[in-house]
Amino acid sequence: MQVPKISIITRTKNRPALLERTLRSIREQTFTDWEWVLVDAGQQSPGAVVTAFLESEALRAHRITAPEHLLMGAMSNIGVRASSADYVVLLDDDDTWHPEFLQKAVDRLNDPVDPLIGGVAAQTNRVYEREEKEGEWITEKTKPLNPTLESLDIVSVASNNRFTVNAFLYRKAIFEKIGGYREDLPVLDDWDFNLRFLLESNIDVLPEPLANWHIRDNATNGSQANSLVAAKSKHLYYRAAIINDYMRKEISGEEQGLGKLLGLSSLIDTSLNKIESLQRKLISVSRKVGRIDARTKTLKDTIARGTKNK
Repeated sequence: MQVPKISIITRTKNRPALLERTLRSIREQTFTDWEWVLVDAGQQSPGAVVTAFLESEALRAHRITAPEHLLMGAMSNIGVRASSADYVVLLDDDDTWHPEFLQKAVDRLNDPVDPLIGGVAAQTNRVYEREEKEGEWITEKTKPLNPTLESLDIVSVASNNRFTVNAFLYRKAIFEKIGGYREDLPVLDDWDFNLRFLLESNIDVLPEPLANWHIRDNATNGSQANSLVAAKSKHLYYRAAIINDYMRKEISGEEQGLGKLLGLSSLIDTSLNKIESLQRKLISVSRKVGRIDARTKTLKDTIARGTKNK
């Protein structure tokens, strides 16, 4: 069998209906030289449609049963290490792509602006949805996640993870060189991976919204919930934990690199958030003052007309 160009890694756990939609998105890609590695940590069957596809496409699609307790980073590592292609991309079981995502991403990676480029990230749409009935979702609104994303550097990514997992096609060789994803992080393993990736190689940008991040903000628990919605406090905690970890290593002299950068980025980010909060308060106060001035002027005009009439 010929080695495919791209390995698509899908992490799933007890989401058969969502997984079917993700598979449909893969099969709708205009670029077809891919293999699918499904890493399944669930107890439910992946569903009839997915099972039938795995059986009919056994040469380029296979399912790996993973322990239920594994975190997302560990599931990613299992999938990437089991893959055979030179290029890798993760597409989780509740997300989708524009049909031309793979084609445009692989074209850019094959003909990069920088000969040392290691990956390509596309802009992303946030798709807010709700379940109409079991297995059927209604899109309520779509908003761009990162419409100004045109380039990527370590400083900007240290401040904010600027692209989603499913928007990032990269060379497997870089994954192997930096040691894959951290397996001890319940969230933000992708942010940590992206930072270490940028220490090793550059990432080019596709300035088009070719990836879809599906958000069910009314689902805060259960298998349908997004991790960012269901575990916002956990994201905040582990963001700080990651920063502290790198800063400790740098302070102790164990490892140089991300500690000071992350610390400064966090300080700047906090300061900017405070400034934005103060700006919102000032705008609110300014509007209130404007309304008071308008009422005062109206009152003065009324008094003045009454005085003239006398």
